[in-house]
Amino acid sequence: KPGCVEGCPVNIQIPEFIREIAAGKFLDAQNTLKKYTALPAVCGRVCPQEIQCESRCILGKKGEPVAIGRLERFAADYRDVDGISPDVSVLQASAERIALGTAKKFIVADTIARLTFGSIAIDNLASPLAGWIILYVYGFQLYLDFSGYTDIAIGIGMLLGIRLPENFDQPYLKQNIAAFWQSWHITLSNWARFYIFSPLSRYLLKRQSRPPMQIIVFAAQLSTMLVIGLWHGVSWSFAIWGLWHGIGLFIHKIWSDRTRQIYLQLQSGSWQKRAWSLAGWFITFQFVTLGWVWFAIPDINNALDFAGILFGVK
Repeated sequence: KPGCVEGCPVNIQIPEFIREIAAGKFLDAQNTLKKYTALPAVCGRVCPQEIQCESRCILGKKGEPVAIGRLERFAADYRDVDGISPDVSVLQASAERIALGTAKKFIVADTIARLTFGSIAIDNLASPLAGWIILYVYGFQLYLDFSGYTDIAIGIGMLLGIRLPENFDQPYLKQNIAAFWQSWHITLSNWARFYIFSPLSRYLLKRQSRPPMQIIVFAAQLSTMLVIGLWHGVSWSFAIWGLWHGIGLFIHKIWSDRTRQIYLQLQSGSWQKRAWSLAGWFITFQFVTLGWVWFAIPDINNALDFAGILFGVK
């Protein structure tokens, strides 16, 4: 139909919007965006003859929206902005968030970075304890760096009337690896779940010769985490880091399925449940920390040497 491009409704003058942004005419760009009631949607699996270009969403066989509305979600928030004129409370919250992010990123993270891999040679490590200290420091430096610039971005978004999503939620306090990935780099995790894990799982489930459920879960988790690893950089070390977490998620899935009834029978507040939670946190934290070896050291041989130092092998 006229107005459709590859099955998606295109009712907004994107070139005009971009030109205004590039020229610094932010209020004009805001008005351009708010004039339109539909934005390009990321199309799902629909039949071409069933596409309805007049709708904000593409409709599937049962009339249900199947478009993935990331851009729609942003536009809905942005159209609610009456103008870039935040009140005092918003200015205060924005300043606090930017200050927090600046302190985390540029004061704490950049300072303790001197104690991590960039400034200390692996061959000069005197003991496994020194290696573990460096690894722990690196893990916290990475968190403070990532979450710091996220706080800055969220604070700036407040000034512009844009509600950016939270990206970190105390990930190092989680009691299992699945909860960790629900609170670490949340936007990336959600993207991978929506666009990789879910479609791949559905595809394997609908095959005529459907594999066993555990194989489907394993393949989907491994593929998803491999993509997340390669998203950080196309290298063997990032691939191994992604596979490390994919295997960890699958092991957690098997463990939680087999122990769920035992856990549910534990009384709330009992020492057994507290011990279970503490053990889960400790194992998760150590697993994530050990995985940073592959994230921090690009050369596989050096990464293996460092891992050997941690366990007293080298």
